[in-house]
Amino acid sequence: MTKHLAGYVFANEAIFLLDSDKNNRFDGGLAVSEENPAPQKPIEKVHTKPISVFVDDISKEEFLFLEKVLSSVNQPITNADIFKRSDFSQTIPQLGKDVFLFGVNPQELQINVPAQKYSIHSYLTHRVIFTDSLFDIQKNLNDEKRKLWILLKNMFSA
Repeated sequence: MTKHLAGYVFANEAIFLLDSDKNNRFDGGLAVSEENPAPQKPIEKVHTKPISVFVDDISKEEFLFLEKVLSSVNQPITNADIFKRSDFSQTIPQLGKDVFLFGVNPQELQINVPAQKYSIHSYLTHRVIFTDSLFDIQKNLNDEKRKLWILLKNMFSA
């Protein structure tokens, strides 16, 4: 019996753990250690639309507002996949080219960009924006609509 097979069969059993393995644990047949941590959440592989929108929750009014926002930069709502927090609490959906985080912190999706609102960040092959929630933008207490418009105009201008 090989060490790998034994690790699969006797995963984390006291009988199998050797002094040299005390910092390792076996997860699904793969050795996971402090140097090689397992991913936090699996990434869901599906066909994606060009825009991924992440929100805490979305009401009908907020959906209509989002539709107006996207159409203002010639992007139909049909170009966007919309994910509520409950949709990505267990798995991370595959990201579109443009990622909008409305009231959702980038670290919740394991996106390593500064949590600086109303600016465009590059992440791998994606453009990521992090803003206030759609609800707060609609209220427009701190000129959020103007900030969002400037950001989108810069993002989608030729």
